Amino acid sequence: MDVFVDEYEAMSDEIQGDYLRQLERVKELEQDKKFVMKQGKKGNITEEDFKEEMAEINQNLLLAKNDLNELYKEELSIDSMLAEAKDFLRTVENTWYNANPYYKVQLQSFIFPEGVIYGKNGFANSKINPLFSIISDTMPEQSMNVTPRGIEPRSTG
Repeated sequence: MDVFVDEYEAMSDEIQGDYLRQLERVKELEQDKKFVMKQGKKGNITEEDFKEEMAEINQNLLLAKNDLNELYKEELSIDSMLAEAKDFLRTVENTWYNANPYYKVQLQSFIFPEGVIYGKNGFANSKINPLFSIISDTMPEQSMNVTPRGIEPRSTG
């Protein structure tokens, strides 16, 4: 799961950097707009030039604010996708249990891209989707040494 978080943080940092650059662009355009308005009030530029400059600045400002909004939505989207991915990976067995046969085949193909192989010794799937191999790599090793139950009283081992 740490790999997902690291990847998310890298993407988030990139989006935040883009967001800050775009925010700076919006501020620059707003300053340009104030400058042109002052120049228009002082009579330093013609009315026609004033209107053209203001129209161009307003259009660029609108586009820059729209881009800023899109960057914000993109970051929210990444947050929600990461949460969905974590939930899916934690509860994939529920997805399997509740799925109809068509989706079970798709899920099986997603988890085991080379298919499910059955041999004399049972299932032998050498390749699984990297998302699931990350999970198995990060899970603590579980011991297969279990004290068998018998007729005797249970032991603490």
